[in-house]
This record gives sequence, C-alpha cells and structure tokens, in this order.
Amino acid sequence: MNVELDVYSGRPNPQWTLSHDEARTLTDALSNLQEVSDPPEPGLGYRGFIVSIPGASPRRVSIVNGFVSVGNPDGATRHYRDSAGLERRLIESAVAHGYAGLLQSLGVKT
Repeated sequence: MNVELDVYSGRPNPQWTLSHDEARTLTDALSNLQEVSDPPEPGLGYRGFIVSIPGASPRRVSIVNGFVSVGNPDGATRHYRDSAGLERRLIESAVAHGYAGLLQSLGVKT
C-alpha cells in the first residue's frame, strides 16, 4: 500500500510504502467510518494524503482535515469523517520517513 503526501509545492509529492501491519490497520479502520455528505475542499499547500490500495479493485483514498474520501472502481466517491485518526497516523508515518520538516513548513502539527 503506497502513501503520497499531497502538497501543492511545484515539486513531486513524497511517497512511501506502508508496512504490512500499518496497511492492515488502515484497511480495518476504513470499514468503521461514519459516512458524511459533503467534506470541505482542501486548499493550497498541505492537501493531506493519498493512499493507493492495490488488489482486485484498486481504490484511491484521500485523507485530509479530518475527512476520508474513498474512490471506488465504479467512479463513485464516498466521504467519511476520520473518526479513527487515520490522518494523525499518516502524519506520524510521514515523520518516521523523514518528512517532519516539510510538514512543519506547511503548518501541519507533527
């Protein structure tokens, strides 16, 4: 499972791969989120995380500002409140992969 730190900076976004345990924790948490109808749009700068879930039906998951958006293969996107703290976990993962300075420069609390 790959993670991309989505930052509007004019440079390629940092990317890394989650460990097996991190990926399983994230996948399990996705199944227990409360659906919402209209999450806020991210602005410039820090735009959260994009998680690519490989497999028979690849999905794109965006996590930003307390919301999770899941794109399904049929083209539909569903939105959820991040009640599982997925964004915080990915911030911690980004810090562990050496991106603390970048996050701090974007005003993200590490």
